[in-house]
Amino acid sequence: MVPTNSAFRPSWPGRAGFYGASHENRTRTACGVPTPEERHHAARTVARHARDADDLRELLDMLGLTAREGQAPQIEPPAIPAPHKRRLLISELTAMLTEERLGA
Repeated sequence: MVPTNSAFRPSWPGRAGFYGASHENRTRTACGVPTPEERHHAARTVARHARDADDLRELLDMLGLTAREGQAPQIEPPAIPAPHKRRLLISELTAMLTEERLGA
């Protein structure tokens, strides 16, 4: 006999799984093909569990993945914005301060 108290019921994920139905819709295209991000994660997981390089090549080949898909994407660093005003030379700053003193 199975207890009916909710404290004894296992908490299994529903039909939608752990992430819910929206996760499935968000990560797959309309035709059910894995997204590049999913292929990247799959290749990384296979690499983590492979015994050696030969095993990795064989597993990736079976799944239709490439080693390049497991590599982290190359991200270019953001460009440093140019200052909106140019900086004064020492001679220009000295001349400006001298003019202020004489004019004041």
